[in-house]
Amino acid sequence: MRGRGRLRARFFPVDCFVERIEAVIPPEIFQNPFDVVSMQFCMHYAFASEAQARMMLRNVAKHLRPGGTFIGTVPNDKQLLNRLDALPDGELEWGNSKYRIKFASRGRPQLYGQRYMFYLQDAVHDVPEFVVHWENFERYVARPTFITLC
Repeated sequence: MRGRGRLRARFFPVDCFVERIEAVIPPEIFQNPFDVVSMQFCMHYAFASEAQARMMLRNVAKHLRPGGTFIGTVPNDKQLLNRLDALPDGELEWGNSKYRIKFASRGRPQLYGQRYMFYLQDAVHDVPEFVVHWENFERYVARPTFITLC
């Protein structure tokens, strides 16, 4: 950053899974579309419902320049569900003293709202998280009408 001046940051409290971010963030922020949108280990919280997932993706698509890059990291759905399926009947939890994952139930996977609780020692204490079924996500964002739907 030497010779480039100071890095400026502004923070806005907004739930981008529920609200259109341009309703809260000043319009000058959006004068130029963003080159990159990065959502690291947070976008899976939007998958509590289809409406929240759509709003999150709408906020990304509306403000990302054409050809821009969207980077998102979510827990691997196949690993989570395979691990759940491998548990003996009646068991819904696995982990150790450092981490723990606990599903409320087994059953047919839901595309949205498939909740589990996550614990990570000294960082996360039984927070509800949601499975992102990756193939469904890829199909959704690959549709030609994705931008207009969002």
